[in-house]
Amino acid sequence: QSSSIVNLLLLAFVGAGVLSLNNAMAVVLGANLGSTVYTWIVVLVGFKFDIQAVSYPIIAIATIGILFFPNNKKVMHWTRLAFGIALSFIGLSTIKNGFTEMVNAIDITALNAYGNLAFVLAGFLITAIVQSSATTVVIALAALNSGALGFEAAACLVIGSEPGTSIKTLIGSIGGIPAKKQMALGNLLINVVASMIVLIALDPLIALIAQIVNPDEPLISLVAFQTAINLFSILIFYPFLKQFSKWLSHRYVGDHPEITRYINNSLLQETDSAIRALKSENFRLLTNTIELNKRGLEIND
Repeated sequence: QSSSIVNLLLLAFVGAGVLSLNNAMAVVLGANLGSTVYTWIVVLVGFKFDIQAVSYPIIAIATIGILFFPNNKKVMHWTRLAFGIALSFIGLSTIKNGFTEMVNAIDITALNAYGNLAFVLAGFLITAIVQSSATTVVIALAALNSGALGFEAAACLVIGSEPGTSIKTLIGSIGGIPAKKQMALGNLLINVVASMIVLIALDPLIALIAQIVNPDEPLISLVAFQTAINLFSILIFYPFLKQFSKWLSHRYVGDHPEITRYINNSLLQETDSAIRALKSENFRLLTNTIELNKRGLEIND
């Protein structure tokens, strides 16, 4: 329920050579769509849904695994992963609650005087700080439910939330190898391009959703709107994912003059990632050696 967490994991996987850039971009598309499930739960179950209630039992179970199965590598890996993700959810939930209270103290309706772009920018800034598009959507749902905002203004908040989630990935790629920067750039472009197109086609898209969803259910319509944005990004980018990934692979190449591609100082504290990076680097060395021999022996096959 956090595309930001998934994207940070992808940075590590791409940096260690576990995932190709093309596959990572495909995961990004799926993660963006998957992050909308939380808002569907919120609108169907109610605004009282708290992800912390799920996180604490996960921490309890994970702690048991860490304490009692220290020699079982598979159990240790899964329990550490679950423990870390649960802590991240608690952190995001705490930020969300604090920021929601702060936003509620601000009269967001004042943005009506500045038009839709102001709401898009507000959605971007809120999400960039909280790093959870679901939080921004919940704020938009609450404002829409109370009548403080109209549907179009709430939809613009949602549009701004999509590229806002890319900021943490961009920060995480700073100082990293080119593959990490390429993945972060791809994530940003996917969200920005999809959001721009949806903003341009805002009125037709709202009219389409009004035909599919009962107009008397504006909250469900807003969540459907968020889902439509991410479905739209999949339709746009997936058919051209290989070409897009190939274009990304030529970015930031000059930023990494070292002879290695996967091994870097940032891996010193990440044993598992470092081992995978070493394997990927060895495979790359072997591939380059074969290519060099083919050229030297003039083997064209």
